[in-house]
Amino acid sequence: MLKRINNLKNEYFSRFTDFNNCTTFTIHSFLNLKIHSFYTNFHDVFQRVLFYFTGKTLKKPEKQASLYILPGLLFRENLNPVPNDRLILKYSGVVSNNIPFEYYEAPDHDLAVVNKDTHIIFNFEGKEAIVFLHEKHAKPMNFFVVQCVLIPILSEFLREENVYMIHSSAVSKQGRGIVIVGKGGVGKTTVSIHCVKNGFKFLGDDLVFLSETNEKAVLFSFPIPVHIKFDTLKYFPELDMLSRTPFQNTNEKQFFRVDKIFKDSIIDQASPFLMLFPEFNDNNSHKIEEISRIEAFKRLISNSMYVTNPERSRNHFEILNTIIESVKLYKLKIGKDLKGLSDILSRLAQDG
Repeated sequence: MLKRINNLKNEYFSRFTDFNNCTTFTIHSFLNLKIHSFYTNFHDVFQRVLFYFTGKTLKKPEKQASLYILPGLLFRENLNPVPNDRLILKYSGVVSNNIPFEYYEAPDHDLAVVNKDTHIIFNFEGKEAIVFLHEKHAKPMNFFVVQCVLIPILSEFLREENVYMIHSSAVSKQGRGIVIVGKGGVGKTTVSIHCVKNGFKFLGDDLVFLSETNEKAVLFSFPIPVHIKFDTLKYFPELDMLSRTPFQNTNEKQFFRVDKIFKDSIIDQASPFLMLFPEFNDNNSHKIEEISRIEAFKRLISNSMYVTNPERSRNHFEILNTIIESVKLYKLKIGKDLKGLSDILSRLAQDG
């Protein structure tokens, strides 16, 4: 099957000049990711999303990976989209926005099926991912392409380097990382943007990388544009330009780049020192409560992206345990007024 897939890819290379164009992103010191897309508008999409990793001149990673995006019609016409007896189901669940996701393992490749109509072929030996993207998703700045295709693929490649994504916001105070963990709507973005507004450094709003150096956990930034709900704008007059943009409903989100609003706010990495599990509080005051390591671990692992490879699962489990054992852990109940919140977090980051 993999040979047939590569033949399709090579055929498109020969037929379409634009397909030879690629955009390269240097993901810290881990990986050079080259993206080739049949849909030419996607080059602009990825540059806008991965702006922080465009044109980086830091130490060049040794590892290279390539992503190819082809029309989904090719998969339906030329390959069997239904898993056969040689495919083993390794994971079934949902990705962003509750979109169904299935992950299969085969002798010469892995197959991910997203939303039943988009297929991702992983060839880890050749460091390639080939996406057969359904035509309905080929729109400028499409949420599906970024959240349900690009990020899972990047996550898979990084796992091969023992780098893992966790669903959290993260900021830093004087090099001490604060990880803000939770599902959507619990206040991760509100807390992180409030902190950056008050002098903290920014690592990521919804996803950050977690790796290990010299048996110590390290946070690496993933500062893609922040998505913010209409109700959250009331806390931040600096984002007034977003409030003037029509929202279709109060659940809709707008995007903005943190570095455009808060200059020099992004940093590459930090040492995790504090982990918070936020929730909104009906009272005006903020409240900090201790949380057990066992409960914190359960919450953290439920907000970490799936892992399918047994060895990678073990490494992933160990690094999550390392961070839980090495940081301070608190529940954070956010009051109606954010005043004073950054002072509380500054003190927590300085203690010890």
